[in-house]
Amino acid sequence: MDRKQDALFKKGKRIILVFAKYPEPVNSVLKLKESAGRYKIIIVEVDGIIRGQIKDIKGYAAQKLEIRNDAIEQALVMVGLVYVYAMEIKDAILASEMKLNKSDLDLKDDLCIAKLKNLDEVFNENKDELLDYGMTPEMIVEYTGYVEDLETCLENPAIAIGIRHSETLKLVVKLEAAELELSGTIENLMKPFKKINPDFFNEFESANKDTVLGSHKKRSAVTGLINVILKDKNTLDVIAEGLVKMDGDEEIYLTSKLGSVLIKSEMGLQKGNVVAMGYKPTSFEAAVSEVEQDVVVLMESN
Repeated sequence: MDRKQDALFKKGKRIILVFAKYPEPVNSVLKLKESAGRYKIIIVEVDGIIRGQIKDIKGYAAQKLEIRNDAIEQALVMVGLVYVYAMEIKDAILASEMKLNKSDLDLKDDLCIAKLKNLDEVFNENKDELLDYGMTPEMIVEYTGYVEDLETCLENPAIAIGIRHSETLKLVVKLEAAELELSGTIENLMKPFKKINPDFFNEFESANKDTVLGSHKKRSAVTGLINVILKDKNTLDVIAEGLVKMDGDEEIYLTSKLGSVLIKSEMGLQKGNVVAMGYKPTSFEAAVSEVEQDVVVLMESN
């Protein structure tokens, strides 16, 4: 899948989430309800094709290990966000449940998948509140996909192995069909909501953007590089596995175990936000120029 197809697919997932958030206005117009239903089916089918294409021919044991590691790695990032949220609302039980490290998930297959599925439920139950802490719907969808892939791999190795190259053409055709449904029907039916339900209309408009270049940036934008480094404010120790989000940019960047991540951003004074397990959410500013530079963000522990 090329960058354009990836952008169309991500846009589709965003639009589906908007329709799910506003079922009443969607269902109030029969043609919109029908068209939105067809659009959702297409995007779900594309998701299935993509999942099939990313399965590698490495043998069952190697494939299972890779999927398992992906799921655990993503889980550890997300429990950190839930932990920060739990501490702020003073939910000691939830905070205790989210205080996990890799060894807590390094279990036998059946116990591991049970634990990962339980975490998936927690993420989904608190998804609205966790938006402010950097956990996007896309992150949850991606994590659920990892868990489902691992479960499939454990149940039927034959499904978990191999790449379906023949599905590539089908993927292109379906994405084109989704775009036709969107531009030919949905966009026209959405126009009256600009006055009668502006919140619904504005969220749809925001979701319905081509983000091939990322973050609604213009093609003419001049960009530079910054290397964001997270450190403990008191000890100056590096903080591993934090999440960095630049204002106006949809992408969420995951730092390496060295606590740093290289980010491409528009030049000028830019603002960003950071979350990390055990630390308070932190904002920062960076002067982005053509010269790559380090930006150290000092974080205060909870």
